[in-house]
Amino acid sequence: MFPKINKYRDRICLSGVWDFVADNDGGEKGFANGLVSPDMMGVPGSWNEQNTKYLQFHGKGWYQRSFFIPDSFSGKKVFLRFGSVSGKATVFVDGERVGYHEGGFLPFECDISKLSADEHRLVVCADNTLDPWSLPPAKLLDSDGRMGFSDQYPATSYDFFPFGGIHRDVFLCAIPSVYIKDVTVRTKISGEVSFDIELSDRTFGKITVESDGEICELSLGGESRASGKITVKSPRLWKIGDGQLYDLRVSLATDSACDEYTVSYGIREVLVEGDKFLLNGESVYFKGFGKHEDFHVLGKGFSAPLWVKDFSLLKWIGANSFRTSHYPYDENILDMADREGVMIIGEAPLVGLNPRFYNDEHQGRVNAVIKEMISRDKNHPSIVMWSLANEPGQASKGDAFFASMAKTARDADPTRPITYVAHQSLADNSPVKYFDVMSVTRYPAWYFIYGRIEEGCKWLSEDMDEFYNTYKKPYLLAEFGADTMAGLHCEPAQMFSEEYQSELLSSVIDVLRQKPYVIGEHVWAFADFKANQNYSRVFYNRKGVFTRERDPKMSAHTLRKIWTEK
Repeated sequence: MFPKINKYRDRICLSGVWDFVADNDGGEKGFANGLVSPDMMGVPGSWNEQNTKYLQFHGKGWYQRSFFIPDSFSGKKVFLRFGSVSGKATVFVDGERVGYHEGGFLPFECDISKLSADEHRLVVCADNTLDPWSLPPAKLLDSDGRMGFSDQYPATSYDFFPFGGIHRDVFLCAIPSVYIKDVTVRTKISGEVSFDIELSDRTFGKITVESDGEICELSLGGESRASGKITVKSPRLWKIGDGQLYDLRVSLATDSACDEYTVSYGIREVLVEGDKFLLNGESVYFKGFGKHEDFHVLGKGFSAPLWVKDFSLLKWIGANSFRTSHYPYDENILDMADREGVMIIGEAPLVGLNPRFYNDEHQGRVNAVIKEMISRDKNHPSIVMWSLANEPGQASKGDAFFASMAKTARDADPTRPITYVAHQSLADNSPVKYFDVMSVTRYPAWYFIYGRIEEGCKWLSEDMDEFYNTYKKPYLLAEFGADTMAGLHCEPAQMFSEEYQSELLSSVIDVLRQKPYVIGEHVWAFADFKANQNYSRVFYNRKGVFTRERDPKMSAHTLRKIWTEK
């Protein structure tokens, strides 16, 4: 659970300016023995854009700073909490390894309760080596042949820059020795709120749960889990553009310890029924984008002002949703979406899977990542659907593999629909049958049928009908668009011009609006973002309707007109 401060819990933010060296400069031993001359590095943030000599560094980056454990933390569980560290993270305190985590987009903790109240030295190795076996796989093996974007520099198998670093806040936390470990909240539009509570240990005592003036008391006779429900009278439902939120305060009282944790939640239900996606029993249509955590200087580092700006632009343009392409985003972003009433498709960090992953060896790793994501984000009302993968290669060769992924997600969260984002032909996507929504990426008149929008839209219409007639599931066009150089204009419209992007998006949307089984349109992308170097990328992937600086292109005004007037 995200670390919070109350009368029983405390946290100290360790974000700021840290010492940094690259791997070949000595790492942890170099820090310990004073053998390195470190650079400054901002946390949270990526090292690639903060210092020019690290732009193309993709290896082990070493961070160091000191921190102090205060006397007030004595007798409590004390731990370090990292929001995300790229790739593989190894954590040392005073030269002793205290933690390790794989996966660059989800949080992890390191227990340091045994340390004294004193000053200590913290070192973090963020290993961003481009690894063909990482999740997501960052490169291909020679035996894979050419696939996707593998010929670019650096040669990643996905189309976004492989930033390295400590990308989200780092906290020093203290909580009671017996504590509330997890809370799961599920709601019905009737106002019924059920909850499952997990404690750190079996204990005797009492749990008090309160929300909106309603109270439920549960006795503990040596258990570590408890469940119950309350009913909110005259519930205010969480809706699009109206993020009505409640607090569920959980209090634990035992002979040895007391604890408290408050979960924010919204009362709403989501359901797929026939060809419709229902929110609170009403059909909704997704209007929005695929996005990235990406900005100048920050790289993938979280910035509150940047995301406040992005949410204001989403509102301005008339969007009601986005997908966390292609990994789970910072928890603060989901909090903002909860508050603003923006629907989120939460996506697992499984972009670019290919057939060599479709076996028992990797099934456990993939399923574990899905469970980790759902465990972190399950209480956010803004998340209305889970996407378990993006553009897997030849998914039909992993039919049973995807069936297991789908079961894992449904077992972890039976309250939300699931999807994965397909990009190849119908024959390559037999696992669609295990999911609730067909999400498909298509780039007619861009990656094929160059420059011919009318012909591209005809192809798209036929392709969509083929998918629907086979699987009879609601269809979300999860990506479509065109790279566009801001300020490039021509008549008639030609590729890379602002006119071409605007005309293409408008024409594709016209096709979508003619299909009764379509539940939404997600333009790729919200804003331009940093990509690797190849002949089709002028510094960035420029499919954004906003520039990387968040200035609108002509297409942003076109979408605003469509999304606010139609």
